[in-house]
Amino acid sequence: TGQFEDEHVTLGQVRLSIIDISGGRQPLFNEDRSCVLVYNGEVYDYQSIRSRLLTDHQFATSTDSEVLLHLYEDDGPTFCEQLNGMYAYALWDQTDLSLHVAIDPVGIKPLYYYQSDDCFLFCSELRGMIAGLGELQIPLRWNHRGIRSYLQLGWFPAPDTPLVGVNKLLPGERLAIRADGIERARTPLPAKSHWESPDASSSSSSGFSTVDQLDALLTETVRSQLVADVPVGVFLSGGVDSSLLTAVAGKIQPGIRTFSVGFLGASAEVSMADESSVAREVAEHLGTEHHTFMVDSAKLLELLDDAWLAMDEPIVDPAVLPLLVISRAARDHVKVCLSGDGGDEVFGGYPHHRLLSWKRRFHGSPRWMQSMASKVADHLPRAPSRGWREKLRKAGVGFRMLADTDYSPGPFSYPHADWLTDPAPYRTIDSCELRDDDWYYVDGLVHPLAGQMLPKSDRISMFASLELRVPLLDNRIVGFGRAVPFSEKVRGAQTKVPLRQLLARYVPEQISQRPKHGFRVPLSGWFRNELREDVQRRLGDKTVIPEAVMSSESIARLVDEHLSGRAEHSVRLWALMTLSDWMERVSAVADIN
Repeated sequence: TGQFEDEHVTLGQVRLSIIDISGGRQPLFNEDRSCVLVYNGEVYDYQSIRSRLLTDHQFATSTDSEVLLHLYEDDGPTFCEQLNGMYAYALWDQTDLSLHVAIDPVGIKPLYYYQSDDCFLFCSELRGMIAGLGELQIPLRWNHRGIRSYLQLGWFPAPDTPLVGVNKLLPGERLAIRADGIERARTPLPAKSHWESPDASSSSSSGFSTVDQLDALLTETVRSQLVADVPVGVFLSGGVDSSLLTAVAGKIQPGIRTFSVGFLGASAEVSMADESSVAREVAEHLGTEHHTFMVDSAKLLELLDDAWLAMDEPIVDPAVLPLLVISRAARDHVKVCLSGDGGDEVFGGYPHHRLLSWKRRFHGSPRWMQSMASKVADHLPRAPSRGWREKLRKAGVGFRMLADTDYSPGPFSYPHADWLTDPAPYRTIDSCELRDDDWYYVDGLVHPLAGQMLPKSDRISMFASLELRVPLLDNRIVGFGRAVPFSEKVRGAQTKVPLRQLLARYVPEQISQRPKHGFRVPLSGWFRNELREDVQRRLGDKTVIPEAVMSSESIARLVDEHLSGRAEHSVRLWALMTLSDWMERVSAVADIN
């Protein structure tokens, strides 16, 4: 830990030491101590930047953090456009009394802030912001608009948070705070780069030229992200993205440690969620030092309070439970892990990417046909199952994606928005108006990656004192992915074509061609059995969820429908319980209206 204070500013920091463990304590200073830095993250190309800066600067540490200070001295606030990594920082410049805060272009690391005429507060965690506002006796109020968006989307879309006046930075956003006001700017996504169109006269039909480029680039990327003064491992689920990272990392560091989590239980829901055998098969084929952590419902439910505490801000994803299990267990062996987050967003891995061209055709069809398809979809199964029911469920999801120009898979999105007091939908970008190659901007920044996936992974892993790195969101890979045409990434029913073709060089075809599975948790049965009393207690008469967002009568009816088996509301119950738990925690330590 470390702290800096003068008459204008106070900076504090808690560090998980990864590089220059003994010498990298923060805050850090430049040579004449006119600039002070607190920083969270990793810059993967810091060694090459450092070599360049050595001509004009003296380094006091061997950390990646210090390159930020000297880049700022040379290039000013735009220096972060040269960084390749994940980061959130605050830099105090005493020469002009300016504070500079920013996060990386994809939004891997969070930063919250509050501003008034009297002060500017910032923090990496919402709980720290709440404590700071309490010390300054600044009143807190629930953000009803933000809470409604959370229930519809499954997360709080930046800049919204659950609290009025507390905001979070958008991906790539940077602020310069001075006495006379705040300047805002945005660090853009990495430019399209590194991809050369295959020669039509050679192997373009097989796509090998693209795969060769990706292989070389991913090897370079993973090699740079394995740099640490502590042990590094890989989260291995058995899916395409994590298996590919494991293969490339194992090529660089043979016998690298890999970690997966599996579920114990005899129900169909549990067996559908468990992928541990697939991960084990991949690990055996690649020769890793593999660790599998098997858990049952009792173990996961023991972690419920810790998982909600770790989330810091409500996010609707029950996968936080197994993620906390694997993060804590991996921390006994390593201090850094690579994760496959981002592969779906960069290379088109979601079902709606396959449907994008069909969506435009659907909305060009007669109205009666669109109406009929929507009605059919509303009557198809919604709960995960097996056999023909699961096929019908997936067909229903596909129909809803086609029918709704503003489709969101959130818990209280259409057709469940009517449960809310004000069902006005949260507006996202209309994907029908986008060209195929623009999907990255929608899914990468507006949709779940920056809002749900990355915050979940970062907060849970850091709560376990484990750093999680995401090579598929490295500048080099994002730039490559943006350059590859959509038609090369999604072909008919096959998604993430370049990743699958590359993985086929390392593992058997049945692994590289597996359909997307996702990180599932057997919620439905829990709520009707092990969690039944917990649901009734947390969402009973004394619920803290504002009536302006959802009435207590609606909540009671929702609970009754699910527990009686008349309807499937497990994801909606999880969203409400996650929100209720967070609001109760805040109410216990702060006066809030």
